[in-house]
Formats: sequence, structure tokens, C-alpha cells
Amino acid sequence: MLAKRMFLVKLNDLYIEHEGSKVSFIGFEISKTVWSNQINIIPVSMKTMATVMKFFGTFITIEECGKIMAPLFTESQAESLKRSGKFITWKKNKFIDLAEDKIVFDNEMQERLWKISLELCGDEKTIQIANGL
Repeated sequence: MLAKRMFLVKLNDLYIEHEGSKVSFIGFEISKTVWSNQINIIPVSMKTMATVMKFFGTFITIEECGKIMAPLFTESQAESLKRSGKFITWKKNKFIDLAEDKIVFDNEMQERLWKISLELCGDEKTIQIANGL
């Protein structure tokens, strides 16, 4: 999760420098475990346990997860850009910012992650685009 967050911050920093950028990067945490009972290969005992856990508020359905995330996909571009680079979650019927680990903003670590990611990718076109950024 930390590497994903560092990568998101790095991409946000790269794109925010481009005037008129229409790209935003938002990290979103779903605070509960998402459970789908739509998969028929899940044993009945697991479905029963999930139903009990759902009753206690530990699990939410994929549909509930979609309802929580829907505003992120339907909000205006200006609102999305205001949120860009932030790490948020849904609590008490609103989006709130989450506390960040300081290492997420460490430029040296971001650069290491960036270089390692490009090396793992090994795609010349991707490396060319990254160098252009």
C-alpha cells in the first residue's frame, strides 16, 4: 500500500506541473472488507460466516462499495482536481483525508521507486514517456 501511495504522489507531482492538466490522482481507502456473495464457488460455510460478519458491520457488499465510490466518478473535473494527490476515505457520510506516513513524501524514495518500476517494466516506449515527464 505504501508503494502505491508513493507512486500516486509521484504521478500527481509530475502532472500538476503541466499547465492545464486534466489528470487527477486520488488514493481511496475502503474502510471495511468488501464481500461478494455473487461468486458461486464460495463454500456455504464461508457465505454464512460473511453474512454474520456483515450483520456486525465488518463486511460490506460490492454494491455498497460502489455507492461510496460513485461520487468520485461523477464529481466535476474542478472538484476532482482539488482532491488530486490526496489520500481519502469515506466516514460519517463524507470524504475525509487520511493521515500520511512521512516516507510517502520522501523525494529520494519516490525516485528509487520510479526507477525500479521503469526497470521492471522494461518497455522502451514507457521509459521514453517517463523521461519526457
